Amino acid sequence: MKTRKRKGDSAQAHCVRNGIKIYPVKVNGNWYIEVDNNGKLKRYPKIIKKKGMLRIKHLMNPVTLTYEHWSKKIEDQLNETDKGNNNT
Repeated sequence: MKTRKRKGDSAQAHCVRNGIKIYPVKVNGNWYIEVDNNGKLKRYPKIIKKKGMLRIKHLMNPVTLTYEHWSKKIEDQLNETDKGNNNT
């Protein structure tokens, strides 16, 4: 069951509490963002770093933006569910 974002929560905390983990993966020398949504994996096609070492400066913005996107997606789903429950 999905939970709402608590006051003071970061997008990351909200996502992790709802079973969503976001992390970098290396495939054929390139780095991508992968999302584990309760065991269902999704890898984004955009390369966040080509070849070589992944440094924190390459990682933080894409991961942060992805956590914010998924946190908003969770809230939108909860709002849709609330609307559906109010109409019945």
